[in-house]
Amino acid sequence: MDQETLRGLFFCLNIVRRFNMMSFKGYRVDIKHCWMDGMPVKMYFIENMPFTYDLLTASQKEDRWILFECALNREYTAEQVLKNSEYLLQEEMHPLLFDVPVIAVETMPDEKI
Repeated sequence: MDQETLRGLFFCLNIVRRFNMMSFKGYRVDIKHCWMDGMPVKMYFIENMPFTYDLLTASQKEDRWILFECALNREYTAEQVLKNSEYLLQEEMHPLLFDVPVIAVETMPDEKI
């Protein structure tokens, strides 16, 4: 099996293992500020997989709280995000283009750390 097939299988098995399908309410969507190719962006994740991003305004790029959050999170490349987005498109799981059940972070209960 090639790397992409293994990655897809791991993604599916991880989802099935984490959720009882009878109580499945949707996929978790997170929003974090991250560095992408040396530039701070607002990154969107589905089940911890970055799939799209928004560019920040000039004032947001200078906001020290946003830069602090970027420093705490992992840095990504545009190629990584593009590959993840392409994978979600192939599986018809891209939340922007397909009717995928999602749970936004704002609607999720607080989790124990």
